[in-house]
Amino acid sequence: MNHIDTGRVIDEVRIRRCLWDPADDFYKNKDAKNKAWEEIGKELCCENFNTDLATFYQRQGKAHKMEGDGAENSKSFSGIPEAVFVDNVDEFMSLPENTEGVDKVLRRLDEQHGKYKFMEYTLNTKRRRLRQQIPDLARSLDMIEKLNAQKEDMDTQFLLSDQVFVKANLKPTKTVYLWLGANVMLEYSLEDAENLLRTNMATAKKNLSCVEHDLDFLRDQWTTTEVNMARVYNWDVKRRQAAKASS
Repeated sequence: MNHIDTGRVIDEVRIRRCLWDPADDFYKNKDAKNKAWEEIGKELCCENFNTDLATFYQRQGKAHKMEGDGAENSKSFSGIPEAVFVDNVDEFMSLPENTEGVDKVLRRLDEQHGKYKFMEYTLNTKRRRLRQQIPDLARSLDMIEKLNAQKEDMDTQFLLSDQVFVKANLKPTKTVYLWLGANVMLEYSLEDAENLLRTNMATAKKNLSCVEHDLDFLRDQWTTTEVNMARVYNWDVKRRQAAKASS
């Protein structure tokens, strides 16, 4: 999936008043809004723009769907809260929790944006760990297969430290020791070790897929939040200008 440049999205949204200005003649025209989003997608040269910004259409009752996937796949596996696109800023600012002023609303949205960024950092850390774990598991499985096939003594080299190896002679064996973490090592038969490693490999790949899905979902949420902040800010600027003009 191609992901969009958030800053450029905000700039393009500001240009197209029908997406944020209730005074615009086409503000309530869904076809005009859809056309505006398509124009932004072309401007950003993003083929999957409408997929990446599907969250923006939820207030209009459109389902988040990708080819071959159900709408349930648009949700977060780790319970990341979903950002709701502010379609009507007047209605949004009239809500009881927003009556204290624009500054507090923007501060709350900024805090929400910061939380999304922290979640992104946490998920990226988890993804790096899983990407390191999967090759390690694959190498361990290769070694198990080698030991299973071994019928005679075999010469090899062990890594003692960086750039330091020692020669060793391996006799055929039916057991291996596996590090389980937290300085715990257990002895397993070759068959049990292979089963455990394959289970761990499948779990790691599944977790990596979930993390990558959540990162995609998370990008949509902080993009939505940034656009909401821009819309609220522009609404306040227009309100101040109108008040100044009428005074």
